[in-house]
Amino acid sequence: MVMIIFLALSLLLQGALAGELICDELPVGMCAFSISSSGKRCSLETSDEPGVFQCKTSEILVHKIREHIETDECITACGADRNVTGISSDFLFDPIFTAKLCSNRCLNNCPNMVDLYSNLALAEGELICDELPVGMCAFSISSSGKRCSLETSDEPGVFQCKTSEILVHKIREHIETDECITACGADRNVTGISSDFLFDPIFTAKLCSNRCLNNCPNMVDLYSNLALAEGKLLSKRCKAQETHGTPRRAMSEFQSSGIAFAPLSAPSASPVPVFAPVSAPSASPVPAFAPVSAPSASPVPVFAPVSAPAAGPVTAGAAAVATPPALSPMGITAAVISALLLLHQFCSF
Repeated sequence: MVMIIFLALSLLLQGALAGELICDELPVGMCAFSISSSGKRCSLETSDEPGVFQCKTSEILVHKIREHIETDECITACGADRNVTGISSDFLFDPIFTAKLCSNRCLNNCPNMVDLYSNLALAEGELICDELPVGMCAFSISSSGKRCSLETSDEPGVFQCKTSEILVHKIREHIETDECITACGADRNVTGISSDFLFDPIFTAKLCSNRCLNNCPNMVDLYSNLALAEGKLLSKRCKAQETHGTPRRAMSEFQSSGIAFAPLSAPSASPVPVFAPVSAPSASPVPAFAPVSAPSASPVPVFAPVSAPAAGPVTAGAAAVATPPALSPMGITAAVISALLLLHQFCSF
């Protein structure tokens, strides 16, 4: 084995020094998926002798790649086999092979493999949903631009790929990659085309992730239109997720937005409402807003003091008392009536 590798490297070095890579001169183990200096693909073929193979130059011309021997890393990443004979599109109908071929590891690092099978697929003419294997049906788009839909058949447990009436405007002949299926939270085994998943927060979280939005235009187009049919905008849903993040954070932002009610403080121990503070009631039965001094011990009201008439002449040595002027009978009557009226008013108050 070491000797074969050594000879292959020697031949490759000689070809490089000579400035030309010729398929017919390549060892069998390096033939498949190689490209000659002329831009023609190399093909491993059987010989007339049973069990013996040889490398031949095909008529398939590659436009942008020259003098290329495919690496083991790309052979593995794209699910290929160095021992395959001929150049055929048959592997495109093998879901295990196409799963690896459509992986980011293959698509992003192996331009020769992608170019080969892209052209082989194109050579097949049209991509027709009804002819796709079950494992490649969901989320695929036919050559006519109509979406493929995995459906149940009349036979229990048996599925088939059908052409839907959903038309895609900008994407044609597309089979979704496993990376996008995973990144967007989808499932290749789902039947039909439905918006039900848009109400699943786990699904929409993945659908709105940057990994899905930035790399999977087919998935974004599909669910954007399904959301629109429900009267909703996927972009608005994704924006809300970007703004709020987790449900806990969303609630926190909601409460801090001023929409939530202010927290209530504990009730006061006092039975008197805080918005109407009132001092303790006075011990006096008289209302605080009308303070009145205590009534005089004299039976005569304080607001109508009347001195009593002198009982007689003033004796010597007694304190001098001013004697009121004498009243006429009419004046006395008027004074009495006034006093009575004032007394009535006081009692009524």
